[in-house]
Amino acid sequence: MVGDTNGLERWLGARLLRHDERPVPLDEGVITGDGRHRFIDGLSGIETTTPGYVRRVPTGKGSSQEIVIPLVRKLVADGQQVIVFRQQVGETRGCAEYLANALGLAEAKDAIERLPRGDQSMSSTVLRQVLGGGVAFHNSHLSPEERRIVEEEFRAVDSDIKVIVATTTLAMGVNTPASSVVVVGLQHPGDAPYSIAEYKNLVGRAGRLGFSEHGASYLVAMTGNDEHHYWRQYVLGRPEALRSRFLDKGTDPRSLVIRMLASSKRVAPRGLTAENIAAFLERSFGGFQEREKLGDAWCWSRRDLARALADLVRHGLVTDEGEDRHQLTELGVLAGETGLEVASVIRLVDALRPVRADDISDPVLIAAVQHTVELDGVNVPINKKTQKEAQTWLGVLREQGIVEAVLRCFGFEAREPYEQGARAKRAVAALAYIGGQEMTDIEAMLQKHGGGFGGSAGPIRGISARTCDVVGTAARIAEILHPGLDLAYRSERLKIRLNLGIPGPATDLGREAGQELTRGNYLALTRTDLTSSERIMMASDIEILSCVDESPERLVVVRKAAAAMQTRSKVRDDSAPYLAPYAA
Repeated sequence: MVGDTNGLERWLGARLLRHDERPVPLDEGVITGDGRHRFIDGLSGIETTTPGYVRRVPTGKGSSQEIVIPLVRKLVADGQQVIVFRQQVGETRGCAEYLANALGLAEAKDAIERLPRGDQSMSSTVLRQVLGGGVAFHNSHLSPEERRIVEEEFRAVDSDIKVIVATTTLAMGVNTPASSVVVVGLQHPGDAPYSIAEYKNLVGRAGRLGFSEHGASYLVAMTGNDEHHYWRQYVLGRPEALRSRFLDKGTDPRSLVIRMLASSKRVAPRGLTAENIAAFLERSFGGFQEREKLGDAWCWSRRDLARALADLVRHGLVTDEGEDRHQLTELGVLAGETGLEVASVIRLVDALRPVRADDISDPVLIAAVQHTVELDGVNVPINKKTQKEAQTWLGVLREQGIVEAVLRCFGFEAREPYEQGARAKRAVAALAYIGGQEMTDIEAMLQKHGGGFGGSAGPIRGISARTCDVVGTAARIAEILHPGLDLAYRSERLKIRLNLGIPGPATDLGREAGQELTRGNYLALTRTDLTSSERIMMASDIEILSCVDESPERLVVVRKAAAAMQTRSKVRDDSAPYLAPYAA
């Protein structure tokens, strides 16, 4: 559900077609601290209140738990499946635990039996516990395979999973509807409030087409002030109007210039003038919205544009071709084609330029990437009250042979005093993830100075995935800065490892099998030396099955991968281990 288009169809010269009807009516409302249910009837549109809908269960904490437990108990007793949305990852796990203990539901045996056995995280253990009480949770700390199993089992006919407690990620592009949705809290980490559109997307999960005639949503409002605010702002609210990000304060004008020059290479091979660039930006949707608001006299700031162009020329991403025409350099073309922030390209240049070509190892590339804007945006649990985090993780990276020129960059343009330590910790996490360590061992290592005591599997995977997105560009920048350096083969293999979280010996197998095997499968195959095509061909089915959770389907995957590996040229992988087990 989207709000007003804010003129998008007029800017495109198109006709707006809008459809707001739901296939299953939704009773949308709040559940109050005294158990009262106030909602808008999905059929009649009439506001209705049911006093004493549930009876509050005192716990001595005065928390939402006192309403969530009796509400979910009532809904499940009525034969419903329920999604409870919580704000934080830790809250999803904690809420699932107290619901599993309080509801007394039957064990979700099928889900438990399907869960992968290897490479379990701290959250994996808790998931098995709560599934024993017919409840699951769904958050970034679970592996993709674990989340998939939870989703599939919840959707199954006669599912034993009656309740999922989830973060907002479950509502983003995942087909997991429920009979009812309970929303507890409307703030992102950092206290940024949910948008109305985000809230509507959450409650839109209520109502299973073909399974229920009605859906219902319950926004928990423990106080009168919360009830008033939630009702006016969210229940009765309309999603926000569409708005271009071009003019946001956080938008780097240098990135806009780079994207524009990259997209205009074919039509303007001699480059563009500053006025050409300004005219293009003014014809954007953002420019259209500004003119709608401020009048036709509005124009892009020529002063800001000149400053952005001068900075791009100074950093070697844009050339001044005379006649005030500008073209992209090789670095500029790379920035425009990859979509990386200009600030990130500049940071990578600063980090990699002073490094000798022979010293640019895979760990150096991984470390350099942590200094980018993209990786700064990836969370890693860190104790912000001590500098020991930075000292510890920088020391670990030095042991990996990462040169000081790269490590010094971790302190540049840091937003907070702890950011240097966070960047170093992200690098260690990524290196450990592709070094063959079990997830629980990595989590325990990263907890050395506190933070993330509920586990850090989600951040570890997130760091590795984002590093995978950026490391190819870092390798290409290194090649541009050091002519004659060829990192294409190494970069391709490194991206496979970061994507799957696998050690070097499993890279060729990972190229062929991809996500059809879990990380636990790859680690087990590596430990038993079953990663080369020759060893796999010689191994018995029993040997392979013991490494792939006894799955006949995965046995076939491994056999097919080995056959495909034989058709490729055999290149020896002499890479050393990327991170020795760290003694906490």
